Amino acid sequence: EYEFGTDMEAKESEVQQAVGSVQQMLPTTAQAPDVAALNIGALPVVQLAVSSELPSEELAGVLATRVVPRLQAIDGVQAVTLSGVQEMQLQIQLKPERIAALGVSPEQIVEALTQANVTTGAGSVTAGSIVYPVTVSAKAQTVRELERLVLPSAPAAAATTKPVRLGDVATIKIAPAPLTAITRTNGQPSVGISVSKSGSGNTVDIAADVAAEIESMTADLSDEVQITTVIDQSIFIKDSISSLLQKGLFGAFFAVLVIWAFLLSWRSTVIAGLSIPLSIVGALIVLWSRGESLNMLTLGGLTIAVGRVVDDSIVVIENTYRHLQEGESIYRAAYTGTREVAGAITASTLTTVAVFLPLGFIHGLASEFFRPFALTVSFALLSSLVVALTVVPVVSTWVLTKRKAGHREAAELTRLQNAYLPVLKWTLG
Repeated sequence: EYEFGTDMEAKESEVQQAVGSVQQMLPTTAQAPDVAALNIGALPVVQLAVSSELPSEELAGVLATRVVPRLQAIDGVQAVTLSGVQEMQLQIQLKPERIAALGVSPEQIVEALTQANVTTGAGSVTAGSIVYPVTVSAKAQTVRELERLVLPSAPAAAATTKPVRLGDVATIKIAPAPLTAITRTNGQPSVGISVSKSGSGNTVDIAADVAAEIESMTADLSDEVQITTVIDQSIFIKDSISSLLQKGLFGAFFAVLVIWAFLLSWRSTVIAGLSIPLSIVGALIVLWSRGESLNMLTLGGLTIAVGRVVDDSIVVIENTYRHLQEGESIYRAAYTGTREVAGAITASTLTTVAVFLPLGFIHGLASEFFRPFALTVSFALLSSLVVALTVVPVVSTWVLTKRKAGHREAAELTRLQNAYLPVLKWTLG
């Protein structure tokens, strides 16, 4: 285990060198261990189960030649592996009594098998100016050839002229290898197919392509082969994002509803409501430029920011509306109303940003969770400030009219002000 942020490629190379140096001290029969960095993203994004009435060997051949290559060719797929396949292997079972009688040791049998499966150079052949290397291969191709393999002479067999063959001291056969994994679908034997994505692969896109490929392959394969999707990680991702988007839309709707309840003007409500999509789009543009993706953290940040991005716009609209009621032209009211509150809303927004932005500078594993969330909220709030100072005044000149706003003297108080002023005077006192 290493500290977060360590260059794992460099460390993986160091571990491989360390293991390689240890390998030299191990017996020659010891198998070298594999070195690989743990990658959570390598877990299968789609798990399939294949059921069939075909023999397991035949089914494995069909999957290896007609299914796995097509899934492997999907963009973003790193590996496609089979599980629960009954593989065949060559088994050599020694006969202890025959080995003792003929004086053959197991080491001699291992040496004979090694020498019977080698490929070595045997010189070269020159044809004109071209030199062709010549290799000699001594590999047993059948069980019969292995049974006839001559073992090194043993003292007990030295007096006889008959050579000792491998078939004399061992039983050789091709048999199913022991299962390392058992797969069942609805209680019936099946073969599992795991589809893993690469580091740059998109889970949702890969799952969709796998589903389309399965539908195409089902038409090509016989009716004896049934492919069932057991695990599809994209379902959980799409459900979570859909739920989060739904909650965000509900939040935006109720935010606009509250604005209308206080401003009692659909024109002002439309202007303030525009700040929600514009601020979110502004934040998305910044996130896109940084290479961030839409995930639970960034969408959660946008959902939280929805209720706050309208604050600056409401202040600008309300002040513009007041100046319009007091007799100023719509252009003058938009300019004066925005200029008067620009400092206040800037300070208010930057204060909120100052709360979230430091979370984006956390180091370690926590930064992977807090940075996208904090930056999303901060970008959305800063976008809302820009919208309130630029877009809202312009749109106000298009939507608000002096006739709809009516007239109110500067000293004339609204019902809300009549209820609020006594509390304000008591508080200041």
